[in-house]
Amino acid sequence: PAVRGVMTGKIFEYIGAQRPILAMIPADSAVNDLLTHTRCGATAQSASQVTDFLEKLLEKKESFYNPDKAAVASYSGEAVAGRLARLLEELCAGKH
Repeated sequence: PAVRGVMTGKIFEYIGAQRPILAMIPADSAVNDLLTHTRCGATAQSASQVTDFLEKLLEKKESFYNPDKAAVASYSGEAVAGRLARLLEELCAGKH
């Protein structure tokens, strides 16, 4: 349960590697939401789900990995820093 809301920097490194990601984590986790939103991978909770993922990957090869480039770009360091800067500007503007 403790990992459900945790997203470490490592998941973003994996996304940046531009390869399909298979994470063995709870289906109701923040990382699952991220992988679903970006279409960069999937989560598995059982050996059969891992097998299914790998079979599909081998079957489809290059066409298997089709991330949403706009969604991926929205998680770049530059995009996240821009959102944080705008939020801070809004907060500061409201205090003056």
